[in-house]
Amino acid sequence: MHFSVITPTLARTPSVRGTLRIVLTLVCIALDASAEARTEEGVSGASPAFSTNSSSWEGLSEFVRLAETRIGADRVKVRAKLDFDTLEPNDAVLILHPEVTLDGEALTGFLAAGGRVAIVDDFGTAPDFLEGFNVRRIPAPLNPVLVVDHNPNLAIAVPVSHEVNGFARSRHPMTEQVDLVVTNHATAFSHPALTPILEIEGATGATLPIAVTGVIQKNGRLVAVGDPSIFINLMLRYPGNRAFATGLVDYLQAGEGVQRRGRLFIVSGRFSQSGSYGEPSARDELLSRLRTVTAALSQVDQEGLPPHLALFLAVLAALWLVRFEIYEQLKGAAVVLPSFARAPSLVGQSGLLGRAELLAAPTTTPLLGVLELSAALEESVGEQLGEPAPSDPAELGRRLTLVGLGEGEASAAVRLLVELRGYQRLVGEGKRVRSSERELKRIHGEVKSMLGVMKRSSRRPEA
Repeated sequence: MHFSVITPTLARTPSVRGTLRIVLTLVCIALDASAEARTEEGVSGASPAFSTNSSSWEGLSEFVRLAETRIGADRVKVRAKLDFDTLEPNDAVLILHPEVTLDGEALTGFLAAGGRVAIVDDFGTAPDFLEGFNVRRIPAPLNPVLVVDHNPNLAIAVPVSHEVNGFARSRHPMTEQVDLVVTNHATAFSHPALTPILEIEGATGATLPIAVTGVIQKNGRLVAVGDPSIFINLMLRYPGNRAFATGLVDYLQAGEGVQRRGRLFIVSGRFSQSGSYGEPSARDELLSRLRTVTAALSQVDQEGLPPHLALFLAVLAALWLVRFEIYEQLKGAAVVLPSFARAPSLVGQSGLLGRAELLAAPTTTPLLGVLELSAALEESVGEQLGEPAPSDPAELGRRLTLVGLGEGEASAAVRLLVELRGYQRLVGEGKRVRSSERELKRIHGEVKSMLGVMKRSSRRPEA
C-alpha cells in the first residue's frame, strides 16, 4: 500500500484529490474495522514461530493448556489485543516474543498499581521497555558448560541459589521444582539490582542470568526471561522446562502468601495495544486509535489485504477508471503542441528498467555487477545480524557465529565481504580495475552460495 506512488500523478485536479481523500478515508476505516475483528477472544497475534494457538513444534498451545490447567481456563485470557483499560491490579500480563513497540507508560502504571508483568523475549522488541528499569539484553555465554547434544545453541540453564542470613541457600519460588532448563539461542541480561532466577555458566566459569525478577515501586512484580523457546511445544517435553513454566504461571498469580485470583493475559508477536492504565486522557485515546490503525497497516504489509477489502478497493478503482475514461472521451480532442525534445532513454530514467539497461549496456564496466552482488550480500548479512554489518572483519566473524553460522561459514562470509569491499573502495576512488571473466564468475558463484547459506540459517533446535 504505497499511496505516495500514485498521489503525485493523480492529484492534479480538485475532483481527483477529493476522490483520493475519500478512498484513503474508507481504507483507514476498513483497516481499523479489520484490526478490531482480529482481536476477538482466542485469536493469536503472533508469527507462526510463537503462536499461542499453534500445535506445531514451535507453537505455544501446550503452554496455554498448562496455564489453563494450573489456574483455570476462565482466568487465562489469550488475546491479539492488550486493552489496558480492562486490567485490574490483581491481573498479570505475559508477553512472549513481542514484535511491536511496548506501551511503556501503560505497563509501568499497571506495575505501580500492583500488577505483574512477565516479558519473555530473546530477539524481539522488549529492550526499549526493559531498559527503563536498567535491564539490558546481552549475549549469553558462547561456550556454555552444559549443553544438549554438544550444541552450544542449546545451552542448559540452572536455578540460582541465594544466601539467606549469611549461610542458608534457597531458590526463587519460580524454580523450586526446577533442576535444569533447556534453552534455544537464549540471550542474557545485565542488571544492577534485580534478582537472578536462571543462569548459564560459560567455559570460563562466569555465569550470566537469562531470567531475572524484581519489585517495581514496592507493588508490582516484573519478570524478564531471555528465551521464549523455553515454552514452545517441542521444549516443554523437558521436565525442567515444564516445571519452570508452571512456576512462572504460579508466581504471576501468587500474592503475599495467598492466591491473587486475578486473570492472566497472554499476548505474543504482533499484538495490538489500546487504552491506558488509570484514567485515560484525550491524548491517550488518540494514541490508542493511531496504534490500532498502525498495527492494521503493519498486518496488511505482512499478510496482504483482507479479501473483502481487496474486492471493495478493486470495485472502487474500476468505477473511478470508467468515470475517468468517459470524461476523457467527452471533453474532445486535446490540442497537441509540437515538441522538439526526444524522449529520455531508459538509462536516464529511474526504476528497474533503467537499472537493468544500465547494467547490460556494452559500455558499462562488469565491475558494476560485482558492486550489485556486494550490496546484496551486505544486505543479507545485515538482516542476519539485525543491524548493518560491522567494518571490522574480526568483529563481523564473531557476530556471525553468534547468530548461528558455523566457524567455516562465518570465515567464508568475512573473506568474501572483505574482497567485495575492496572492489567498492577501488571503484569509489576512480581507479581502473581489471578482472577476468573467470574471476567475475567465481565471485558471482561464491556470493550466490553465501546468500543461500544466509537463507538456510535457522533457529530450529537440533534436539
